[in-house]
Amino acid sequence: MTHWIMEWVNRHPPIQWELGATGPDAYDCWSWVREVWRKHYGLCVPIISVSTESKSMYVRRFSQHDERRNWVSVEAPRDGDAVLLGTNRFPTHVGVWIDLDGGRVAHCYDYVGLLVNDLPALRAAQWGSVKFYRHSSLI
Repeated sequence: MTHWIMEWVNRHPPIQWELGATGPDAYDCWSWVREVWRKHYGLCVPIISVSTESKSMYVRRFSQHDERRNWVSVEAPRDGDAVLLGTNRFPTHVGVWIDLDGGRVAHCYDYVGLLVNDLPALRAAQWGSVKFYRHSSLI
């Protein structure tokens, strides 16, 4: 069986990162998670937009948005769970847990585009805070 992530990984042209972009060729991290949840899990969640190009404003707006009340912290992630990443105790990035090859995080990363990393690679890239969340509608 082929995992749905391969459709994204093998896409040409590759997915690009752009703050505030909502697809189909470029996404920011949240808009990519939204699209994955919609397309592969039937879950529709709101766009979280900001009127500035400031990443810190975007992070603040995301952390305070009503949508976050629908997220339940889990210890053991399953396919499709959100993964919040931070270089310190505050999350600044979001991806999706991929239940493949022992587990991976797929994420649309700043100025790079779509990446799929295992947890040791994320920690080596200085993502010291890795937390897993399941949307309440998927419990």
